[in-house]
Amino acid sequence: QYGYRILQQKVYVTCDFGKDWSEIPATFTNVYPSNREFLSESYYMDNNKLIFEYSNGEHFIGLIYSDDNGATWQETAITDTSGYIIYMKFFDKENGIAMVCYGNELGQREYIRATITHDGGKTWITQKGENASVRINRGAEIEFTSMQDGTIENISYDGSKTVYVTQDSGLTWNAE
Repeated sequence: QYGYRILQQKVYVTCDFGKDWSEIPATFTNVYPSNREFLSESYYMDNNKLIFEYSNGEHFIGLIYSDDNGATWQETAITDTSGYIIYMKFFDKENGIAMVCYGNELGQREYIRATITHDGGKTWITQKGENASVRINRGAEIEFTSMQDGTIENISYDGSKTVYVTQDSGLTWNAE
């Protein structure tokens, strides 16, 4: 029932299988020009939230979101980190989590960490600390089953697999 389309540098969303479309009032730079799609996981759409990442040229992550199926939009930002979102999920209208890639190194490895919201995306708090970040290879599978419980399944280039688990919203990650 939820979808988006990009026409003439404008983005439109639908929440009713394409019957009605609303324009998102933002300038997006994270669109693949060849297939006119957003970067994977830079948006989230369900009955609780429509939220899209956009770049505004600053050192933080810009977000625009709607809680009323695109009738109105609010802008916010994840201001305590820079990078880009590689996973996002909301559990209700207020509580959500995003995994942010904030650095990389040779070999396609990325450093990621969680950032959370408890007020519908108005403010975000990035989990920081000694065990709050994980180094993964691109293509790692990320899944949160609740705000607290998440896993990252990382496949190394030699084929070995490491599963990282958190039970505190990404404040700490442990390899299993």
